[in-house]
Amino acid sequence: MRYVCTRRYRGLDLNGKFINLPYASALKVEGRYITTLDNRPLAFVKSETAHKYFAIDDDGDGLKRGEITHKIAYSNRKTSEGYRYTSKEREVLCEKWAKYIRQDVEMLLFNHDFFCAPLSDLKAMQKDIKALEE
Repeated sequence: MRYVCTRRYRGLDLNGKFINLPYASALKVEGRYITTLDNRPLAFVKSETAHKYFAIDDDGDGLKRGEITHKIAYSNRKTSEGYRYTSKEREVLCEKWAKYIRQDVEMLLFNHDFFCAPLSDLKAMQKDIKALEE
């Protein structure tokens, strides 16, 4: 499985050594870890670090996938009703896109399947959250 670095990553690898990865760096998966091409383990596949900085690139759309998932899940957007999503947007996300929402918590969090979703689903979801459109 191929991954790509969707945002510059400056931080520690899983061995505690500093690493500086530029945007669009090619990565791969070894077991449960995302690694550099020279097998340096960076993050667990299902970790927050993986979701924020890396995206699956098996279909060649990893950079776009990472851009859209970051906009939806991590934007600093503020609405008139509070933070990030309006109540209508939350309702649409929870009803129409429930397969990508964690059901085990009482707040709106995206599950790992969201970060692996087909680009067509992500674009449709982005369209449902109009303020996050391109």
